[in-house]
Amino acid sequence: MRLTGRLAARGLLGSHALRIGTDMASNYGPALVVAAGTITFANHWLQSGDVNWRVPIATLFGAGAVGVIGNFSTGAANALGIMVFIASATMQVNGKSAVSELASNLPRH
Repeated sequence: MRLTGRLAARGLLGSHALRIGTDMASNYGPALVVAAGTITFANHWLQSGDVNWRVPIATLFGAGAVGVIGNFSTGAANALGIMVFIASATMQVNGKSAVSELASNLPRH
């Protein structure tokens, strides 16, 4: 018998038995916000040549806020993360977005 089974049999876990791999898999909103912040940071650095340290700090706060929202509604957190990701990929810095910069580096036929 596994440890969680023994603890549950003794009543030490109550009704909150450990479920492995099911709780965190549904809330991917914070990961999308971190990816969006990484895209924004890299695009700004590539386009302007200077480092904007406000972006990583705001990304961490944003990912934390989306994580808190995900505790109440994973659907809302995931939708918000997708919106932030799309906005950061299409936001223009010095006339070019991350998507247009990526497209300009692809080979043309």
